[in-house]
Amino acid sequence: MPGLDQPARRVWDLRLTLAAKARDVPRTRALLADMAVAGLLPGPREYHAAAAACVLEGDVGGALRVMQDQHARGGRALFETCVGAGYVGKPL
Repeated sequence: MPGLDQPARRVWDLRLTLAAKARDVPRTRALLADMAVAGLLPGPREYHAAAAACVLEGDVGGALRVMQDQHARGGRALFETCVGAGYVGKPL
């Protein structure tokens, strides 16, 4: 995907990572939408952060919806996103 290393993309990555670590699912969804409005298409890392927020909240359905949205937009989930969604609620 073009523009993956743009400095502006790194700012969005950081915002999404912080929201995911805070388990703020609505914020991660809003950031994905805002990113698209700003002219940057969310990539695998950005979708991973949104799915991770859902996983941290124990919401496997939410993580799968994020992955479905990514797929519908022509993207592919990272391997670790798929694995994380599969381990929701299971002891490590």
